[in-house]
Amino acid sequence: MVHVEKRSVLLTPTFRVAFPEVAEPKMFAPGQKGRYSCVALFTPSEFTDKDKAKWAALIGACNKVSTETFKKPMKELNRSVYKTPFQKGDEKGQYAGFSAGVIFFTMSAYARRPSILSIDGVTPLDPADFYPGCYARASVNPSANRQWKSISIGMNHLQKLGEGERLDGATSAAEDFGSQPCRP
Repeated sequence: MVHVEKRSVLLTPTFRVAFPEVAEPKMFAPGQKGRYSCVALFTPSEFTDKDKAKWAALIGACNKVSTETFKKPMKELNRSVYKTPFQKGDEKGQYAGFSAGVIFFTMSAYARRPSILSIDGVTPLDPADFYPGCYARASVNPSANRQWKSISIGMNHLQKLGEGERLDGATSAAEDFGSQPCRP
């Protein structure tokens, strides 16, 4: 029997979901392999002590892969040469939810669709119920790519933690039609 070392689980703090592509892989060009992705919007000023610990572990794991691959921690990498995952929300202020005080990253998966669980952590959730604006957390793993001079965050699994105002402006059919019967 072959022994496979189990990787440690790295959980994100609670984040707000933006641009989820979790139902079907998105293709960027013909012939390319599609990917599942999700943008995670964090507000560090609102972190609990547990969130701060998870954030520190995530930053530490990213620094570890950066140091192993590029021989420097992320903060010492020249941003005009290297791509790092963390960005400031006000740099994308044209999008709902992206503002000063928000830090975000895009996480992605290529090999398989991430599982999406409800708040109980057991019940599978329909990807249609995982929408821009809901609150979630994810299990992730950072990695580095020498060729592309980048650090990225891989998405393993997602858990929806709560509802939130939609960031995409979409409405439900019930909201559009109301509860009153309509006579032709």
